[in-house]
Amino acid sequence: MEKILCHFLIGIPASGKSTLARKIAQLDPPAAIVSTDAIRAELFGDEIIQGEWGQVEALVIQRIESAIASGYPVIYDATNAQKEWRQDILKKLNFETVSWLAWWLKAGVKKSQQWNQQRSRIVPDEVIERMALYLRNCPPRCDEGFIAVERIFPDIRESELKQKIAHYHHQLRKA
Repeated sequence: MEKILCHFLIGIPASGKSTLARKIAQLDPPAAIVSTDAIRAELFGDEIIQGEWGQVEALVIQRIESAIASGYPVIYDATNAQKEWRQDILKKLNFETVSWLAWWLKAGVKKSQQWNQQRSRIVPDEVIERMALYLRNCPPRCDEGFIAVERIFPDIRESELKQKIAHYHHQLRKA
């Protein structure tokens, strides 16, 4: 049985994760985007309200499991800045039928802070800096449960992104 290629986004706030999620969804249909921001907005009325992580996580897991059970690839859109966060969610989503590809958005802190100021939901600068420190101290690695960690910049061309996705689909078919 061919494995489903699922996408695990990693990056500081305002680094372009949600934009990347939408691009991947267009290039790798019928991928389902599971976004912690969208779930928080649904649960608490506003995505800026962090709320109880257990409630958010339960919906994240439920939606990912549902998509995978239906045979759909998943794009998990969250900061995933700490190794413990990444490992915890991957442990709970340990499916033999899924291979997780990590997409690490390498937007700089200053650039993300600039983009952050242009968004309707502004994250405090110190949160962006703290998340960047987490990633600097413990960057994502394959041994966390990823088939690869793709370090990309937010301005990646669609053609390059499409090539990368096709490459990993090809790798899974060969395995």
